[in-house]
Amino acid sequence: MQLPCLRIVVSAFMIVSFGVASHAQQGRPGIGGIRILDYSESGHAFQIRSGRSGEFEVHVLPGHDPHDLDIAVRGKVGHELQLNVYGAPAEATPVWTSGKFEWHPIHRVDRFPDHVRIRLRIPSPHVVIRLGSIEEAPLARGARAYYDLARLETFLATLGGDPRVTVEVLGWSYLNRPGIDRPIYKVTVSDSAYPDIDKLAILVTSRVHGNEAANSFITEGMIEFARGAMPNPPATRPDDLLERMMFIFYVMVNPDGVEAVSRYNTNGIDLNRDWDETGSGPTEEWEVRHVHGDIENFLVTYDFALAADMHGWSQGYEGGFRFAPATLPGNVPANYFENQQTYFEVQAEVNPWRPVANFFQNGATVGMARYCLFTQYGIDVHTSETNENSLRSEQSLIEEGSNYVMSFHAYLFNAAFTDDVGADVADFASCSDPVYVTVLDADENHD
Repeated sequence: MQLPCLRIVVSAFMIVSFGVASHAQQGRPGIGGIRILDYSESGHAFQIRSGRSGEFEVHVLPGHDPHDLDIAVRGKVGHELQLNVYGAPAEATPVWTSGKFEWHPIHRVDRFPDHVRIRLRIPSPHVVIRLGSIEEAPLARGARAYYDLARLETFLATLGGDPRVTVEVLGWSYLNRPGIDRPIYKVTVSDSAYPDIDKLAILVTSRVHGNEAANSFITEGMIEFARGAMPNPPATRPDDLLERMMFIFYVMVNPDGVEAVSRYNTNGIDLNRDWDETGSGPTEEWEVRHVHGDIENFLVTYDFALAADMHGWSQGYEGGFRFAPATLPGNVPANYFENQQTYFEVQAEVNPWRPVANFFQNGATVGMARYCLFTQYGIDVHTSETNENSLRSEQSLIEEGSNYVMSFHAYLFNAAFTDDVGADVADFASCSDPVYVTVLDADENHD
């Protein structure tokens, strides 16, 4: 279903908001052509200041997980880099990688009472330096197994007999070599008895960071619930769900990182810093290019009503990130912020795992999927984080998929909507301008 209200938001921004650094220019520049990028989960773990040629001052902001203190360095091979890092974990031994999931020690490390000095001759045009713990975040607790590509493909094989489900291979990871590199899968859940143009479409991306495994169980649960195949779900599935909605899942964007149990892809790139808001193309890694290009093709005819970018963290609870008003990208307008605010209030009503307070406000970072999808298309997108340290079972996470689907449904069909002057509109799909979602009403628009 086309959503002109979101299209208008984009066109209003395009004149004023695209003065931020482009994808190809992102990072904090220093003298000598070296750029530093924040590779933390939030994109806001560091304050970075450039000094003399090749020298940077890096301040680790308080409250960040020691597993989540990576920065990327882009510069000319052979140039000398010096980082003066304040606030890094005292026990940390910095390491670097330029891909292939191989980490190497940094030998020139000097420790001072208030900071650590790291010196490295740049070995590759793109290097990731890990300032914190060398280990990836814990991935499997209790009886919960690690969700790998084999598990995904076993699940996808069960979908073959369902006429409402389409499974496609968009392309391949790393060098995009069919049969050599790993497949990038897309799953669509839609009932062909009803025209897609009349439905509200939901976009879900999962496993952009390969080692964040818990969200794959939730994504699997969303698919099962959406197609009506989840036995005894905690949420009640509406009979008309697939008459009114369709779901597109990019179920494992980073299969190489999944198999290596790594945040990054084979080239050592954080795929959630690789989305080019000017459009899909050769500036992106193949994994992102396949997904981004497919989204662009879909948007030629349709729109997405909501999008969830599924991730994992070690905060100890389920939550995520959303845009804050008057921040990048494009000084997020109050009405867009209010829509997101109300979505999380609605979600808390139907998904007990994700209270409103667990979703932090920030402005995202250039190269993030939610930054790109908002700036390029005005899609209402948030980042969902699932606690990787949780003792929750596979079944608990799978069942949460039903709650997640119902949070989309409740927001889009059970909320009361007004336009920007306070006049009632029939529902989300009928708005012709950006709207404020004002109140959750279980009976609204369902009569």
